[in-house]
Amino acid sequence: MRQNKRAYDWIYRPIAVLAVSAAIALGALAQFVVPDRRTTGIEQILARSADRRLEGLVDGLIIAAMDDYNVAGASVAIVRDGRVELLKAYGIARVDPEQKPVTPDTLFQVASVSKLPVYIAGMQQVESGAIKLDDPINDHLPAALHIPEQGFSEPIRVRDLFAHTAGFEDLALGHLFTNKAEKLTDLDTYLTRHRPKRVREPGGAPSYSNDSLILLGRIVQEKSGMAFSDYMEQNVLRPLGMAESAYRDPYTDDLAAAQNLPAPLSQRQKTYLSQQLKGSPGGWKLADAEFTSQVAPAGGLRTSARDMGKFMLSLANPQRLELAGVLKRETFEAMIAGPSAEGSPRVLHGFIPYEFAGGRRGFGHGGAMAYSASDLVIVPDLKLGVFVTTNTRGGFAFAYELTARIVHGLAPLQETAPVRTSETAAQAKALAGNWISTRRAYQSSERSVLTPGSMMSIKATPDGDLMIGPFASPAQRYLPEGNGVWRPAKPGGWRLIAQTDARGQTRLVSTSGTNTFERAGFWQSGATTLLPLILALITALMAIYGWPGRFAKRGDSVAMPALTRWSARALDVAVVAWPIGLLIYLVALASAAGDGGAHLLMTYPGPIGQAAWIIALATLATLIAWLSLPLLWRRDAWPLWRRIKHGGALTVFTFAALACWHLGLIGFQAS
Repeated sequence: MRQNKRAYDWIYRPIAVLAVSAAIALGALAQFVVPDRRTTGIEQILARSADRRLEGLVDGLIIAAMDDYNVAGASVAIVRDGRVELLKAYGIARVDPEQKPVTPDTLFQVASVSKLPVYIAGMQQVESGAIKLDDPINDHLPAALHIPEQGFSEPIRVRDLFAHTAGFEDLALGHLFTNKAEKLTDLDTYLTRHRPKRVREPGGAPSYSNDSLILLGRIVQEKSGMAFSDYMEQNVLRPLGMAESAYRDPYTDDLAAAQNLPAPLSQRQKTYLSQQLKGSPGGWKLADAEFTSQVAPAGGLRTSARDMGKFMLSLANPQRLELAGVLKRETFEAMIAGPSAEGSPRVLHGFIPYEFAGGRRGFGHGGAMAYSASDLVIVPDLKLGVFVTTNTRGGFAFAYELTARIVHGLAPLQETAPVRTSETAAQAKALAGNWISTRRAYQSSERSVLTPGSMMSIKATPDGDLMIGPFASPAQRYLPEGNGVWRPAKPGGWRLIAQTDARGQTRLVSTSGTNTFERAGFWQSGATTLLPLILALITALMAIYGWPGRFAKRGDSVAMPALTRWSARALDVAVVAWPIGLLIYLVALASAAGDGGAHLLMTYPGPIGQAAWIIALATLATLIAWLSLPLLWRRDAWPLWRRIKHGGALTVFTFAALACWHLGLIGFQAS
């Protein structure tokens, strides 16, 4: 509507004025009327008033949220009706060497929002005929980077990289991001060192995968014959007017040459960079840097609110993509279309479906790093796009909730009432129990860190609601919608759909199309994973407490062969090794929970590796100690109470060893 008014004011009205003048002079067409200038003035006043209301809404939401979530700096872009309506910056961008405020041109690291331009680049290759969505990915990768079959019959296809259905496990620690530029590698070296492992057949249930995007970016590089970062600038970013955005890091030219890295950010771009910050208001300080060149397609974009405003204009009106020569309109419209089958949540071409109160739908992507988070959403029926980005750890919940609040604040819809019937109550009851996300590590010691965060417990209320939460964390309420669907009670999340897979097993699939939950096995719940470790720690400390005055006498009250005697003393080694290894592990886990894993993400394996080898020693000592148990249980050996304590300690340590085995904590297992 506003675009039509402007065209009328600046093109048609002068023509109309000339026509009226000519009519008067000729004495004809006297009924021509020039639009009243006061109407145009009122329209402009109303538009300015609407802009002020929008700015007031966003200011109120962001300033309050920055305080609530302890965010140092943030930037927002909002587009509506084909124009950028708001670019606004808040807080601090840099503290070293001097403090600088955020501006609309400040370059933030936007993590997985980086994937959106890469999906467009991938579809450019499809449009050109260089690749087909049904092609096996190995057809378009160098032989050295081929993904082996690993026991699976079907090849991974290009469409699986878009849809998060490649069947990879999810790994991140110690290699996805790095805090030291000298640790960076090029794409090929990274994919060789961290070749993704397959854990399920491709094309099945979705499970979010960074590896999929790294491979898609490598395919774009292979088919174009250009370095990935160069291709993205020349074929996606610059044609869409994103003048300063880049998939580059701020290292030196010498480092780039020495390590075969893409050219770094220019000196001009470096002046726009936000730093990653931590601390609190009045005491913000520099956090670890986060370099991403080795995984650039999955999370390496540095961009500003101004540039993302231009990007969203094209997403909201794909005709702009076509006019810019980036992608045909019909190609992009197919990318954001959902699957044809109802109840089949699936990301077809990378863009994640968003859900808002009252059934409103959108599409976009979020992203998080150790010290930043961003979110982008397009709401087609409102002709609206919202982008929010931050430079602080607290921005995780901040970014994701804020977009939903802005959308709801601009055009609120009444949420539908939950469907609470005896049938939905029975469905909820059937889902109660322990579940685990398919997005996790399966084979390496990363399991010890990622598995606890992948587990969730579901409890059903009598009226059919679901209470869902990670182990030992507050639960969130999900309300029934019927037909095996539950929605989060708080706005801004995705629904969960109960489905039956090909094996007849129940699974829960997120309508984001990127996550699937399956029933947890015995060793995949909080009670059987962490509680045995805590019990072993307590048992060992109690044994150590009882040592004084008794240690020298152990084994002297019964005649036994030397080998058996030393086998019995192996329990003493276990009593020492278990608390050391477990304390290192549990402290590392608690520290990771405290900062969201930020430090461990950069320094892994660190204490996890140390704990794994000490626990391996404790496990070996426990096994040896079992050899002496039959002899020690003779009546003339130790008193009954001592025999019970000895056998009980071995039993506790054995259960702890089994839990550690399933966590990858008996000896360090590299990714």
